[in-house]
Amino acid sequence: MTITFKQGRKHPKDRIVYIDDVAVKFQDFATTVVNAERQYVTAKNYLQQLRLVQAVFRGNEDNIYPPEEGYRGGKMIDDFIIDWRDANTDQQKSDILTKYKIK
Repeated sequence: MTITFKQGRKHPKDRIVYIDDVAVKFQDFATTVVNAERQYVTAKNYLQQLRLVQAVFRGNEDNIYPPEEGYRGGKMIDDFIIDWRDANTDQQKSDILTKYKIK
């Protein structure tokens, strides 16, 4: 897995995360994390790499939506993954995407 970054457009410190030259969306990232968690024993190293990407997403959100200004910042990433992990139906996933304004 190759992780790279490019300048985003929302903030001077915004970074777009690429894994193997493909831009990563929150939804796809959350699905990958949840799947890796479910297979943790065989995917420990992969899950560790994903946690690194999660930390970058958290930092990115902190830059764009600073918690010290009353925003959720990076906590939104963690909350999204928890909600995504608990989603069992397409409708629940659709509701989560709407909740986080990703859809």
